[in-house]
Amino acid sequence: MEKVPGCDLYRTDEGIHAAWLAQRGRYITPWARLFQWISPKHREKLRLEKQLFTPAATRRVISLSEKITREIGEYYGYPAAQISMIRNGVPSRSVTTPDQRQAARKQLRIPQEEKVVLFVGTGWERKGLRFAIQAVESLNDPKVKLLVAGSGSQKRYASPSVRFLGGVEKMTMVYDAGDIFLLPTIFDPFPLAGLEALSAGLPIITTAANGVSEVITPGIHGEVIHEPSDIAALAAALRQWLGDLSDPVRSSQARAASAKLASEFTLERNLCDTLVVIREVMEEKAGKASG
Repeated sequence: MEKVPGCDLYRTDEGIHAAWLAQRGRYITPWARLFQWISPKHREKLRLEKQLFTPAATRRVISLSEKITREIGEYYGYPAAQISMIRNGVPSRSVTTPDQRQAARKQLRIPQEEKVVLFVGTGWERKGLRFAIQAVESLNDPKVKLLVAGSGSQKRYASPSVRFLGGVEKMTMVYDAGDIFLLPTIFDPFPLAGLEALSAGLPIITTAANGVSEVITPGIHGEVIHEPSDIAALAAALRQWLGDLSDPVRSSQARAASAKLASEFTLERNLCDTLVVIREVMEEKAGKASG
């Protein structure tokens, strides 16, 4: 269940469940909303979450994004002074070179002239795979394919515009083969896949519901779409960026800018910031105990 009331320090890795249910409710049928509301699993998670975000129960909370920090306060009134925002970090890597891209495409049997829009992750409903598929399909371009890495019901999402890779153990090759990273997510605190794509030099097209949208600059590192269901806006962003990336100069600039942004979010930075918060909590706890 992941919710553990009474801890000294809690990290909101999956975000706020109450916020996820509210957001999900906008994209499902009335019957599904009713089932969601009466679901014992969801009701229990909400009960634990309410207990967790009680100042007296949890000394400090680590949030992954401004969005999650805001939602903790909006849904549970947890004090902002007890929340520390520490974004995810990823291992550093170099921008994908043309030779690496060619080798990756050869290994994945992707034609060199094909444009690859990459989607990464499990939980396809939450991450908006159906919107990604509709956006790529609306381009009506047989040379543009959506490459999906991750586990899910392939039969449910089957489309001539999609190729499923299933679960992938080593993602480096997949990022090397891509042109654009597309994640029209309904709800995502700060997914690692977004940083991994940036570190490979891929521009990102995502939504405001994604915590990664808080750090990217539209037009430089990709685009941020307000509504994941806005297929026209997603398609327009794809069309614009696919056109820009066909220019070697523009492509080189975009890839360098994306990789530079990702380099700011290292594992070392994440670890150091987390250790600082742990130390503060321990000192605070020790001070109250001695007092």
